[in-house]
Formats: sequence, C-alpha cells, structure tokens
Amino acid sequence: MIIAIISLSLSLGAGSAYLLSRYAPRIRLVDVPNKRSSHCLPTPRGGGIGLLLSLIIVVYTTPIPLSFWGPAVALALLGLYDDIHGISARIKLSVQFFATAVFVGGILLSPPSSGGLLLFPAWLLFVVGTTNFYNFMDGINGIAGLSGVVAFSLLAVFIRLNLPESHFSLVVAVAVVAACVGFLPFNMPRATIFMGDTGSILLGFLFSAMVVSLSSNLSDFLCLSSFLFLFYADGLSTLYLRWRDGEPLTHAHRRHLYQILGNELRLPHWQISCGYALLQCLVAMVMLLLFRQGLFWQTGWLMTCSVLFIFSSQKIRGNASQNH
Repeated sequence: MIIAIISLSLSLGAGSAYLLSRYAPRIRLVDVPNKRSSHCLPTPRGGGIGLLLSLIIVVYTTPIPLSFWGPAVALALLGLYDDIHGISARIKLSVQFFATAVFVGGILLSPPSSGGLLLFPAWLLFVVGTTNFYNFMDGINGIAGLSGVVAFSLLAVFIRLNLPESHFSLVVAVAVVAACVGFLPFNMPRATIFMGDTGSILLGFLFSAMVVSLSSNLSDFLCLSSFLFLFYADGLSTLYLRWRDGEPLTHAHRRHLYQILGNELRLPHWQISCGYALLQCLVAMVMLLLFRQGLFWQTGWLMTCSVLFIFSSQKIRGNASQNH
C-alpha cells in the first residue's frame, strides 16, 4: 500500500506542477513580481495542489482522524483561494487559528488530557506559528520543496525507529516526501512554477500537526521540531529584527537570511536551498543520535546550533550591508 501511495503522490506532485506551469495563467494563478520579490518574471503558482491531492489520496486509503485532515485540507484550500484572488492577512490568520483549534481540540480530547488547558494555547501558537513560518520561508526556488523532503523524511525515520504503531503518520510523511520530489524538478534550479500558499501553508500545518500528534514528552517535541530548525531560526530571528526596528509584522519584506543571501549577495537560489537542506540534515541527524541521551544533551545541541546561527546570520547581514 505504501509503495502505491508513494507512486501516486510522486505522479500527482509532478503532474500537477506540469499542468499548472502551462495553464495556470488562464485561471489567474500567476505570481507577479514586486519590489519585495526574489524573482523577476511573472511565474505560475499553486504547484502545491499536488500535495493537497496526495493528502486526499492518503485520507481515502488510510484511517486518519477527521480533526487532523479536515483542518489541513481547509487551510490548503484557503491557500489556493489566496493564490488566485488574494486574502487579507487578518482573515488568513483568523481561519488558521480556527482550523488549528479544531485540530488541537481533537488531539487533547481523544483521549482527554489532564493538562489540556495548559497545552491548548501552547500547541495552538506552535502550529499557527509553524504554518506561517513555512509560508514566509517559501520565497526562493526549491527551498520549500527541498526542506519538505528533508523534514518529512526525518519524521518518517523517527516514526519507524520509535513509533512503529503510528501508521497513518508514516503514510502521510512518505506521501508528502514523494509529492515534493515530484514537484521539485519544476521549481529548481529554474522555476517554471511556484508552490504558492496552497503548498507552503499545507506543509507547515502538516509538519507541526505531526509534531504535536507524535510528541508524548518534551524530549519527543525537541527532537521532532528540530527537523525544521533552520526555518524556525531564520523565521524567529527575522521576526525579532523587524520588531526591534518597529516594522509592521504583517507587511511583506525581504529581511529573511535566505532572502539576503539571494538578493543582496546574489547567490543562486538552488545553492541557498541546498545549503539550508544540508545544514538541516546535519542538525537533525545529531539530534536523532542524542535522542536517547536525555534533555541535557538535546537542549545543549539546540542551543549550540542557535548560537552558531545567530553569529553566522549577523556576519552575513553585516557583509550584505557593507556591499550595499
């Protein structure tokens, strides 16, 4: 069954990307560059439809709780509508909070959790935050798709090693990996189509929802969330810089580290995306090795990675400022 789902997901990821790259302009699925874009030419978007179709196939073939897949599908459809027509940030955020509340409520109520009142706001913020971070990080060719392959492959490895009973999570993870692999040739090194909010919002929600579903303690959570460490590090550090400088946090910008590497320092998009993916593999593989060693070692490794990221980020931003 898993082999069939992988084949279908691979085909859906590639087929949807190919068809939309040719016909998206007819339905207004086009990303027109502006002064904050990292691309120069109008490019079709919505390539994440293949991910949505892959998830629907999984839903029909694998027992998955409605509270898990319902919000995921709803947010993907919201992203698709946004790709075509555009939606205000306030409406998007409101729908994301509502859909996430449905998911988190389902997790905490079955079976009921004694710490539900405390966990609910924490999980809510984590899932909504991750969903938006993934969306924010989808700004250059290949970065969202490659990071999807890495993060969900690592989730699949973790499940196989530690939670073999979590069958539906494993199926979702491998389906997402296959769909991303199918999509990537149309998005990197040269993009004939972008993933769009359809895909990036879905990937962010699915990743964070799986982290919440699979975490039974803090050690699980730290290990699983580290599979997207580079996105969190770039997202949080950029959010802090914009807050420090008094920028409206809901406005579009080009201050993420990956954007500076591509726009100010002129590195090819594919090199940046591959660099992020390789560094993410390094962080996560060490974290997997430390998983059984205790919270002290896990926390120490994450703090070390955070300090290195902050130091490197400051150096890169400083060099970019000097060059401009």
